[in-house]
Amino acid sequence: MIIFLGATIFSFFASSLGLLFKQKWGFKKKNYLGRKVFFPAGLLLPLSVYPIFLIIIKLQILDREFAVLAIFYSGSVLLGGIIDDLWGQEQIKGFKGHIKELLSGSISTGILKIITAVLGIAPLAAYLAKNWFAFLSYFFLGLLVINVFNSLDLRPGRCLKGLIFFLLLLSPWMFGKIACLLMGTVLGHIYFDLKQKMMLGDSGAGYLGSLAAILLIQSGQDLLIFIFTILFLLFNLFTELRSISGVIDNNRVLQNLDLWGR
Repeated sequence: MIIFLGATIFSFFASSLGLLFKQKWGFKKKNYLGRKVFFPAGLLLPLSVYPIFLIIIKLQILDREFAVLAIFYSGSVLLGGIIDDLWGQEQIKGFKGHIKELLSGSISTGILKIITAVLGIAPLAAYLAKNWFAFLSYFFLGLLVINVFNSLDLRPGRCLKGLIFFLLLLSPWMFGKIACLLMGTVLGHIYFDLKQKMMLGDSGAGYLGSLAAILLIQSGQDLLIFIFTILFLLFNLFTELRSISGVIDNNRVLQNLDLWGR
């Protein structure tokens, strides 16, 4: 409960600080409706998470090596996302677009984002995995989850609602310290996202996705992790072929959930 409350307070403070960043330093971007909002929120998300992580390490609530590697992985994802948010080429979309750019001899910011994620997840997967099967599941889960939540971050609140659904789905199996940290972070930010005061960007959505991966991986439930790895792979393939917004807009239940709170 303390971790949850701490994460909620820190995340609400970080989101409020984002409004200052928008006004004073021009960190803003037009959203899908043309409104200028604080962007990217990923710049401030570490203020929601890392203070709690440092307290956890200090109090030896979590394994120190695991916590350090988790911070390194999420930080690597965050760095790649910030580079993509601030200097990315918006005309290059999807894995196909980035691979095509790479084959033409150019390294896009999307490829750099993949590289930073690979460098981040590999040590964490190697530390926790007991065999090669587990390592590969952890490794690919840590890569695929980033684009899952990036793909949802196209409308206000959609990514954060997806994370809440993810946490509720996992709650019968795991709802420990990392889950409380992630849920508190989401709830502290969701008002600002729903009311179009900020956009997560690839940095914010990917960063939260990395925390979701950490939650799954640290559970050690290899079968469940493998199932989610396959589901995330299928979701990524689906987003290359279909529009998530189109699917949601054509389904009344999903559309009502998507619009709730805006």
